[in-house]
Amino acid sequence: MLFFVKSIFFFYIAILLIRMVMTNQELIFNPIGKFVANITNPIFTNLLQNYPKEKADKFIPLIICIVIFFLGIIYWLFLGGSPLYTIIKAYIDSVLFIYFFYILSLIVGCLVGTEYVSFISTFFHRIGLPVVKISRKIVPIRGNKIIIISIILLTACYIAVEGLLIYIISNLDLNNAFLLSINYIFSSLTFLLRLYTWLIIIRVLLSWVAPDPYNTIVQIIYSLTEPIMAPFRKIIPPLGFIDISPILLIFIIEFIRVLLIRISMLL
Repeated sequence: MLFFVKSIFFFYIAILLIRMVMTNQELIFNPIGKFVANITNPIFTNLLQNYPKEKADKFIPLIICIVIFFLGIIYWLFLGGSPLYTIIKAYIDSVLFIYFFYILSLIVGCLVGTEYVSFISTFFHRIGLPVVKISRKIVPIRGNKIIIISIILLTACYIAVEGLLIYIISNLDLNNAFLLSINYIFSSLTFLLRLYTWLIIIRVLLSWVAPDPYNTIVQIIYSLTEPIMAPFRKIIPPLGFIDISPILLIFIIEFIRVLLIRISMLL
């Protein structure tokens, strides 16, 4: 039950981050924009109705912090113990989710400028763009290779923030707290890689039935899988009508997943 409730809160945080990069026109006319507006408008029309969108969006980080605070209260109701502990625990879990959400945004956003671009990847591109701009100031690399630097930068920030939060609520020293934050990354990656394997399988099954390319669900699946699948198609091009590159990709993903499990057991 707690996992389900936590997932709802994380979903709402993701919606808030997506709203922050949408225009007023997209919130009115875009199918995803309408969905985002319907979920978030109760806050923005009641509390921030006197602010234009540009100024109202500046409150979104504060709103996210408040949402995480209420998630901490729910943790306390379910788990008991110290309210301060459960609230900080909620922030620890939320920082991990936001970290992976931005990693996802960087990967999916790299489709912008290619033949596979969609309005889904455009939104993710906008979310990851501030991180890319900061990364380019540190390492002036052109092209999508800057994503590697951006992921490294995000990971360093995550370990620093998460390690400090763990240090506050635990009896661990600072070094072990940082190691535990790294372990959280590996543990979560093993779960996400398993989900990604199923996404690839669904993508392959969809290719057999020629789905509507403008369908929102289809675009989401293609946007999530294409950044990883495209390089493998270059390594192993389709043999006529048969594309065996997903098999190689699934094999490599499973190998990485098992490797991460072994590493996390050692930390």
